[in-house]
Amino acid sequence: MEKSNYKIITDGVYEVLKSKNYKIEKFEKGEYFTDSKRAFMIDYNEDKKLIVLKTAVLQEGEGVDWREISSWLFDENSDDKDKNGIKNDFCDSVLESLGDKASITGMKKVEMPSKKKKADTIDMESFSARFLDICPQDKEAYKKNVATYSEFLYDTFFKEYGVKAVQEIIAEGNARKTSKFFELLNTSYINGEKNVASTIVYTILCGTLYSSNPCEKEIDKQLEKFPYLATAIRNAKRILSNPKTREKYGL
Repeated sequence: MEKSNYKIITDGVYEVLKSKNYKIEKFEKGEYFTDSKRAFMIDYNEDKKLIVLKTAVLQEGEGVDWREISSWLFDENSDDKDKNGIKNDFCDSVLESLGDKASITGMKKVEMPSKKKKADTIDMESFSARFLDICPQDKEAYKKNVATYSEFLYDTFFKEYGVKAVQEIIAEGNARKTSKFFELLNTSYINGEKNVASTIVYTILCGTLYSSNPCEKEIDKQLEKFPYLATAIRNAKRILSNPKTREKYGL
């Protein structure tokens, strides 16, 4: 991939490091940013289609031991939104590595979602607010998602934190909390906008069922109480029986 395709990322990271008195240094494989004590480098793995942020502590007379601190899939299909998201995440990772957590890009300005519904319909903001009530530990992840992409990319968020919530709540074994969580999924599926229903069925529940920790028996047990949602999952599983379709949904 041409380096110009991710110049927005490297330029963004350099702007952050330039304010910390870092300079660009060239070497045989490209360039890195350094203040003579520490270095950061953005590398691209062509085989894996990964753009990687690395850092190293520089010590005189010793080789450079680069350590990966963040990586993203990045290919010819990546658009400007992807580039800006990666840039913001890399900038945040640099600042965190330097102990400058107070400067995390835009997170302080992010407002939490509201539970207010549009008429009788649950929209994505309302669903997200209710999800975060049950999983308050994911509020910072929500804020970082919004700050990184300049909007809430709900599919990206729930693909990780929705699936994790199902797995952790089931593993916790708290019957009341588990019941409350699945009631939220069911109510939001029935009364939710199309994107909410799709997120619950495909991103969260099917995302869990096709993960390395599927929790299938426990999910089926919970869905016995909710026939409409159970039917939606059965239909989704039939659709996803085709590997190419699963790939389309990122499962």
